[in-house]
Parts: sequence; structure tokens; C-alpha cells
Amino acid sequence: MTKRLNLFAFICITILLAGCWNHRELTDIGIIAAVGIDYGQEKRYNMTFQFVNPRNVAGNQQTIGISGPPIAIYESEGDNLLEAARSASQHVSRQLYFAHTNVLMIGEEVARDGLTDVLDISIRNPDFRSTATIVIAKDSTAEQILKTLTPLDQIPANKIDKTLKFSENRWGESINISVGELVPTIYSKGKQAVVGGFIIKGDKEKGSQDANILSSRPLAQLNSDGLGLLKGGKLITWAEGKTARGINWILNNVKSTVVNIDWKDKKNAFGITINLSKSKVSANVKNNKPYITVHIDAEGGITEADTFLDLSKAEELIKVQNALRKEIKREIENSIQFAQKHKADVFGFGEKISHVDEVYWKKVADVWNEEIFPNLEVKVEVNAFIRRTYLITKPFLYEHKGND
Repeated sequence: MTKRLNLFAFICITILLAGCWNHRELTDIGIIAAVGIDYGQEKRYNMTFQFVNPRNVAGNQQTIGISGPPIAIYESEGDNLLEAARSASQHVSRQLYFAHTNVLMIGEEVARDGLTDVLDISIRNPDFRSTATIVIAKDSTAEQILKTLTPLDQIPANKIDKTLKFSENRWGESINISVGELVPTIYSKGKQAVVGGFIIKGDKEKGSQDANILSSRPLAQLNSDGLGLLKGGKLITWAEGKTARGINWILNNVKSTVVNIDWKDKKNAFGITINLSKSKVSANVKNNKPYITVHIDAEGGITEADTFLDLSKAEELIKVQNALRKEIKREIENSIQFAQKHKADVFGFGEKISHVDEVYWKKVADVWNEEIFPNLEVKVEVNAFIRRTYLITKPFLYEHKGND
């Protein structure tokens, strides 16, 4: 019995010790923070890999410029994406490691031709993370974006990913969407997709040099900029500013933002910080005609006032609330008209229709974006509430007279 127990224990230990059979040494892998896809010569795919250089990633950035940049950029070409990815082994002495890839950057030219091939290989590749953020390089190439060094975040991919998240949460004019989230929308007839854009402001050539992170004012900056509207998986146009925010109001992506309100002859007299926003879209079909209602609830507080108004009076506060409601409604209606002009239902109104009347949807699904959506009747309802004025209820009520 003792021999049998010892043999059993020996087998169990052997199995446990076999856990490192497929281990890889750190010196044999190249950690990729971001992947970029552009067109090269004769419209062959050009892939850009942003590798992390562990030796130069330190907590103290004063060493950068002496030991070298925290990233290394390698490029490869191929007739298709798989060939381009595999041919990188000709230039890189390490195995490509995608477990820490946070960003998939698509050049604008590629995006306008379509993202289906890009998404297909991304999803099929078991090494690539479906949670990676997908971004479109606006007015530039993915290569130019990924080569740009950033001062606060040593790894530019982290800068891009974090900026999209913070901008979406604090400003409302951008969107952070992953590869896995985008795929089902690309193949949907009832909803077209939107993808965040990134742009280089400044000197694109000098952005990849050490001087860009050694200067107090970077020579080139990476900025989140607008929403790319996709139709059939292809980039068709850009929504910017309040139009982009209007789209996000409906998509329930506005977590916090600032809405400026004009008052009488004063432009931007009040700055209202929105702290809570919720959208609800309902659909109905009557006599073979679809109807959509968009309902928005928004709450916030007055954080800036550049005109006199006694906000301690309820009737005055209600007037400001009404002005806020009208401004939000105007943004939303303008964004709907913008999407209808480009025949791209990025709001998912078609999906709502399909849920309430499946028979009607089957009749119009194939012509929804081209014929039905551009003429769709959409009713917008907004409830806006100002919950606080931050102690100051009478701005500019008292004048400073100075010392006599």
C-alpha cells in the first residue's frame, strides 16, 4: 500500500512540474504595445509595430535621451495582413507578443476602404486581444501616430488608450471602443458603427525624435479628435465637436461634459457641468411607418457664470434649466440630421425597429440606411435639471469698489 501511495504521489508531482513546458524567456519575446495598419507601395499592407523597450522604461524620465526612447518601431509589408505580420520576423529578433497590445491604429486610407479584413484577422488570431482599443488615424497614417513620442506617458499606446477613456468620460466628444465591441456592429444592418479618431498636432517629423519629450512644450502632440462614422465597415465621414457629442448623447456615452449656455446678448454666459446623463430610445411602427423617440435625462450644476442673474429665485433657475434643455436638444437634433445626411444609422434605430416589429423590419432591412433612415421621423425629448449652483446664487450682484 505504501509503494502504491508513493507512486501516486510521484505521478501527481510530475504532472504539476510539467506546467512550464511551453514557457518563453523574456529575452525571447517582443512586447507589442500597439499595431498600426496602413497601405504601402502598390496598396500592399504596411504594418507598424510599437515595441516596448523594457530597458528604457523607467520611473524617472530624466534618463530618456541618454539610454534611448522607451519604444522601438518596426515595420513590415505584405499582400495581405497575415503575410505582413509574419514577415516582421525578418526584422525582429524576438517572437511577437500581443498579450499587452492596447491599441489597434488604422490609417485613414485603409479605414475608408473598409475594416472587415483588419477585424477578421484580429479576431481569428488567438494571440491578439479582442479588448484592444481600435482607433483611426485622422489626417495621417497609423505609422506617424505610433512613431510620435509622448512626454507624460512613456508608452504612446498607453497615452492613446487613456486619453480616449478620459475624454469620453470627461468631455463626451470621443468614444473608446474595442475590437470585440466593434465586430458585431460592423455586420449589423440595424446599426452602423462609430470609431474614435486621433490626430497629430504640430510637427509630425519631429514628433518621433527625443526632442519631443525633452521639451516642456512638445513639438508634436497626439490628440483625440472626433468620431469616424462607418457604413458597411467603411469610414465615410467625421463628426466633430457638438455633432460628435450629440451622437454620444443618444448612444448613452456622455458621462460628464460642460454645456455652455447663451443668455440674452451674452455668449456662453453660463457653463454647466453635466454630472449625470441617461438616454432611452423607443421605437414604434404605425401603418408601415416607423417612429423613433429619443429621451434624455441630464443633471448638472452651474460651475461658471458670466452674467448677472439671481439664481436664488426658483423662476430664474427654471429659465436656465430650459435654456440647457434646448441646447442639449439642439445638439441631438443636429447630430441626427448629420447622420441622416450621410445615410448611416449609427444610433441603432433600426435595431429598435426590428425588436418591435420583426415583420416590418424584414421588409426594409436591406434598404434601411439608404431609403428609410434618411427620412425617419425622430422625436427628441430632454429633461434637464440644475441641482446645484455651488453656493454662489447671485453672480456679479456686488461690485468691488476698492479702497478709498
